[in-house]
Amino acid sequence: TFYADAHKGFCIEFNDQVLEGYKSYAEVENIQENVWMEISYTQAFQDPIGYGDDVERCIADVIKHKSKDYEFEKEVRLVNHTSKPGGRCMVVPKNSINAIYLGCRISLENKQRLMEIANHIGVPCYQMSMDNTTYILDSKEV
Repeated sequence: TFYADAHKGFCIEFNDQVLEGYKSYAEVENIQENVWMEISYTQAFQDPIGYGDDVERCIADVIKHKSKDYEFEKEVRLVNHTSKPGGRCMVVPKNSINAIYLGCRISLENKQRLMEIANHIGVPCYQMSMDNTTYILDSKEV
Protein backbone atom coordinates (compact mmCIF):
# COMPACT_ATOMS: atom_id res chain seq x y z
CA THR A 1 0.00 0.00 0.00
CA PHE A 2 2.98 2.34 -0.16
CA TYR A 3 3.20 1.82 -3.90
CA ALA A 4 2.36 4.45 -6.42
CA ASP A 5 3.81 7.82 -5.59
CA ALA A 6 4.49 7.85 -1.85
CA HIS A 7 1.38 6.14 -0.46
CA LYS A 8 -1.05 7.82 -2.89
CA GLY A 9 -1.99 4.53 -4.57
CA PHE A 10 -3.91 1.44 -3.59
CA CYS A 11 -3.43 -2.30 -3.39
CA ILE A 12 -5.80 -5.09 -4.38
CA GLU A 13 -5.53 -8.36 -2.47
CA PHE A 14 -6.40 -11.33 -4.66
CA ASN A 15 -7.01 -14.94 -3.72
CA ASP A 16 -5.71 -17.94 -5.67
CA GLN A 17 -8.65 -17.86 -8.13
CA VAL A 18 -6.94 -15.00 -9.95
CA LEU A 19 -4.35 -17.52 -11.15
CA GLU A 20 -6.93 -19.45 -13.19
CA GLY A 21 -5.76 -19.54 -16.79
CA TYR A 22 -2.15 -18.77 -15.82
CA LYS A 23 0.74 -21.22 -15.72
CA SER A 24 3.68 -21.18 -13.35
CA TYR A 25 6.65 -19.49 -15.02
CA ALA A 26 8.89 -21.91 -13.11
CA GLU A 27 7.32 -24.74 -15.13
CA VAL A 28 7.05 -23.22 -18.62
CA GLU A 29 9.79 -20.52 -18.58
CA ASN A 30 7.98 -18.63 -21.32
CA ILE A 31 6.71 -15.06 -20.97
CA GLN A 32 4.87 -15.38 -24.28
CA GLU A 33 2.14 -17.14 -22.28
CA ASN A 34 0.03 -15.96 -19.37
CA VAL A 35 2.20 -16.88 -16.40
CA TRP A 36 2.50 -16.20 -12.71
CA MET A 37 5.82 -15.98 -10.92
CA GLU A 38 6.84 -15.78 -7.30
CA ILE A 39 9.12 -12.82 -6.70
CA SER A 40 12.74 -13.47 -5.77
CA TYR A 41 14.14 -10.87 -3.38
CA THR A 42 17.75 -9.79 -3.75
CA GLN A 43 20.11 -6.92 -2.93
CA ALA A 44 21.69 -6.90 -6.40
CA PHE A 45 20.41 -5.61 -9.72
CA GLN A 46 19.94 -8.10 -12.52
CA ASP A 47 22.72 -8.30 -15.07
CA PRO A 48 22.24 -6.13 -18.17
CA ILE A 49 21.20 -7.85 -21.36
CA GLY A 50 24.25 -8.76 -23.39
CA TYR A 51 24.87 -9.76 -26.98
CA GLY A 52 23.68 -13.33 -27.53
CA ASP A 53 21.63 -13.44 -24.32
CA ASP A 54 18.16 -14.95 -24.28
CA VAL A 55 16.23 -11.65 -24.19
CA GLU A 56 12.98 -13.21 -22.96
CA ARG A 57 14.75 -14.89 -20.06
CA CYS A 58 16.50 -11.62 -19.19
CA ILE A 59 13.18 -9.75 -19.21
CA ALA A 60 11.62 -12.44 -17.01
CA ASP A 61 14.56 -12.09 -14.59
CA VAL A 62 13.90 -8.36 -14.30
CA ILE A 63 10.16 -8.93 -13.78
CA LYS A 64 10.61 -11.59 -11.09
CA HIS A 65 13.23 -9.83 -8.94
CA LYS A 66 12.76 -7.13 -6.36
CA SER A 67 14.75 -5.54 -3.54
CA LYS A 68 15.14 -7.64 -0.41
CA ASP A 69 13.61 -4.68 1.49
CA TYR A 70 10.18 -5.82 0.24
CA GLU A 71 10.50 -9.51 1.11
CA PHE A 72 7.70 -9.24 3.67
CA GLU A 73 5.23 -8.72 0.79
CA LYS A 74 5.56 -12.31 -0.49
CA GLU A 75 4.48 -10.98 -3.89
CA VAL A 76 3.33 -13.01 -6.87
CA ARG A 77 3.29 -11.26 -10.24
CA LEU A 78 1.11 -12.06 -13.21
CA VAL A 79 2.46 -11.63 -16.73
CA ASN A 80 -0.35 -11.36 -19.22
CA HIS A 81 0.51 -11.82 -22.86
CA THR A 82 -1.70 -10.30 -25.51
CA SER A 83 -1.03 -9.85 -29.19
CA LYS A 84 -3.94 -7.46 -29.74
CA PRO A 85 -2.95 -3.77 -29.71
CA GLY A 86 -5.10 -2.02 -27.12
CA GLY A 87 -6.51 -5.41 -26.14
CA ARG A 88 -7.79 -6.11 -22.68
CA CYS A 89 -4.92 -7.10 -20.46
CA MET A 90 -6.62 -9.19 -17.81
CA VAL A 91 -10.02 -10.51 -16.92
CA VAL A 92 -10.32 -11.04 -13.20
CA PRO A 93 -12.39 -14.10 -12.24
CA LYS A 94 -15.47 -13.42 -10.12
CA ASN A 95 -14.88 -13.62 -6.37
CA SER A 96 -11.09 -13.46 -6.76
CA ILE A 97 -10.66 -10.13 -4.92
CA ASN A 98 -10.35 -10.39 -1.14
CA ALA A 99 -9.91 -6.71 -0.23
CA ILE A 100 -8.83 -3.25 -1.36
CA TYR A 101 -6.24 -1.28 0.63
CA LEU A 102 -6.05 2.50 0.28
CA GLY A 103 -2.67 4.22 0.56
CA CYS A 104 -2.05 6.59 3.47
CA ARG A 105 -2.10 9.65 1.21
CA ILE A 106 -4.68 8.63 -1.38
CA SER A 107 -6.76 11.50 -2.77
CA LEU A 108 -10.31 11.88 -1.47
CA GLU A 109 -11.64 11.41 -5.01
CA ASN A 110 -9.80 8.12 -5.51
CA LYS A 111 -10.70 6.95 -2.01
CA GLN A 112 -14.41 7.54 -2.61
CA ARG A 113 -14.32 5.82 -6.01
CA LEU A 114 -12.50 2.76 -4.64
CA MET A 115 -14.87 2.55 -1.67
CA GLU A 116 -17.79 2.53 -4.14
CA ILE A 117 -16.16 -0.25 -6.14
CA ALA A 118 -15.45 -2.29 -2.99
CA ASN A 119 -19.03 -1.86 -1.85
CA HIS A 120 -20.36 -2.79 -5.31
CA ILE A 121 -18.36 -6.04 -5.47
CA GLY A 122 -18.85 -6.84 -1.79
CA VAL A 123 -15.27 -6.77 -0.52
CA PRO A 124 -13.84 -4.92 2.49
CA CYS A 125 -11.92 -1.70 1.94
CA TYR A 126 -9.15 -0.69 4.33
CA GLN A 127 -7.53 2.71 4.89
CA MET A 128 -3.83 2.43 5.67
CA SER A 129 -2.18 4.82 8.11
CA MET A 130 1.39 5.31 9.26
CA ASP A 131 2.51 4.79 12.82
CA ASN A 132 4.15 7.87 14.36
CA THR A 133 7.18 6.05 15.78
CA THR A 134 7.80 3.03 13.50
CA TYR A 135 7.66 2.02 9.85
CA ILE A 136 4.61 -0.13 10.56
CA LEU A 137 1.45 0.55 8.58
CA ASP A 138 -1.91 0.07 10.27
CA SER A 139 -5.18 -0.71 8.52
CA LYS A 140 -8.73 0.22 9.46
CA GLU A 141 -11.81 -0.93 7.57
CA VAL A 142 -13.71 2.00 6.01
